[in-house]
Amino acid sequence: MFFYQFRVHGIQSYIFATDRLKEMVGASALIDQLIRGDLTRVIQALELSIEDEDFARRTGGSFLVQIRKSEDARKLRDLWSLYVAHKIPGLVFSHALHEAEAYNAATRKALADGLHEGRNRHMPYLPAGSPLARRAPLTGDPAVVMTQGRLADALCRTKQAAALGGAFLEDKLALEDADILVFPLSFVPDKKRTTDDALLSESEDDQYIAVIHIDGNGLGAVVERLNAALAKKPASFPCLPAAFSEAVENATREAAHTACIELFKSGLAASIAKPHKYVAPVRFLVLGGDDITLVTRAADALDFTRCFQEAFEEKTRTEFAKLSGFPLPDHLSAAAGVAFIKPKQPFHMAYHLAESLCQTAKKAAKAAAEKHAKATKLKLGDVIAPATLAFHRITTAMIDDWDTVVAFEKTPRDGRQLTMQPYAFDAAPDGPLPHLDDLYKLADLLGRLGRGPVRELQKALYMGEHHTLKAQRRWRENLAKNAPGTLVELEGLLARLTGCTNDGKGSNDRLPLFDAEGRSPVADAVALAAVEDVKRRVS
Repeated sequence: MFFYQFRVHGIQSYIFATDRLKEMVGASALIDQLIRGDLTRVIQALELSIEDEDFARRTGGSFLVQIRKSEDARKLRDLWSLYVAHKIPGLVFSHALHEAEAYNAATRKALADGLHEGRNRHMPYLPAGSPLARRAPLTGDPAVVMTQGRLADALCRTKQAAALGGAFLEDKLALEDADILVFPLSFVPDKKRTTDDALLSESEDDQYIAVIHIDGNGLGAVVERLNAALAKKPASFPCLPAAFSEAVENATREAAHTACIELFKSGLAASIAKPHKYVAPVRFLVLGGDDITLVTRAADALDFTRCFQEAFEEKTRTEFAKLSGFPLPDHLSAAAGVAFIKPKQPFHMAYHLAESLCQTAKKAAKAAAEKHAKATKLKLGDVIAPATLAFHRITTAMIDDWDTVVAFEKTPRDGRQLTMQPYAFDAAPDGPLPHLDDLYKLADLLGRLGRGPVRELQKALYMGEHHTLKAQRRWRENLAKNAPGTLVELEGLLARLTGCTNDGKGSNDRLPLFDAEGRSPVADAVALAAVEDVKRRVS
């Protein structure tokens, strides 16, 4: 038996190597179609005896397949690598072919070593231009065509052509009203391209957009369980991993479908380019496996994220219930990172920030699961990590790493942190993470107090402990005199978020602005209030 594994490397880097939404859409469509339609056509053209049941994995820019004949295996390896290099120029990939009696740990290691070796091998970029070749100004690579008055390289040309091809990630959602929907190809309206609908209208072109990255929690641990089961029963390959991969893929797609339906209920704008159609306020750029990346209006981002994460837990529970006898948890949760940016800011940096926020949320979810497992004396594999969210609204220079943002923007001279990211969706009162619902309530309360007092408190927090003490003393005195009910509500919310009933130093006459680790939720609430303010104005 032969085992052939193929993997695309740097999918996100390939998709987000441009700030033009149309080219991102084209790149994502190319990669998604590569593993499905293109691979099927190559297998059929070679007349190979490979069926769908031979695939253990076929999603997310990678596949693993068992092949019975040596000749078929080598034919697929040789033609497929040539086809990919020709179809999608500039795409980095590696592949490995291994012969073994069965798929086991040794086979898995041999394939992993082959992929690692292939990734370290430099792939030439074609066409290789001479010193006299004209270059595409966007990338600096040799130009191959002039489109709409500007030079474009082979990579941009391929992405732009794919964006007009009609096969997009949204097709996988099977939306009921798909025939009347169009999905945006630009962030803001472009007077030069009136045939492209935009995510924002002309009246909203100064508003924020949201880059959302969501990834499943604990998938690696589940895969380890499956590999252990495969070691005990090699005959279950490829059925076992294929069934699990399909279950996760279905759950992700159905959760995205559910979130879109909820999003569309708030209303759709009429298409300018296509009469009798409506513009969907969302654009998917990655949709496969257990993770998604999309862009939407800032006003819709957090509602979409919450809906997706709730649906993802429900859908994975339903899909896993169909796989009785498999070593699977009850369900999976997800972590999300949301970066709010202006449309003309560098998109690739916004994506990296969203990914960094997502990783922060994943780490916190894992730590919370470990803490719960230790407290309840359960095995870590039996504990479901909480669904978490981290977000950041960019108001200063663009930074694409959350830890760097915290160090430079959220840490004043006294060493405390003016953020409590990430937040949990789980409303359990004894959970180790602050809850998003409490942050919403705090944001609403701060909004009712007015911008002036809130700005004064936020400024004092940035200036250090001495200024904070003076500011909160004035706050407490004014609220106690003019709005005692609001003061009680504020203290309760801060206490729930920080886990403290005083200022953290034993003084009960001060607001509990910081938790035991010296972190405050006030700046997060202000950022959330700004997003919610946009939402109210849009609606």
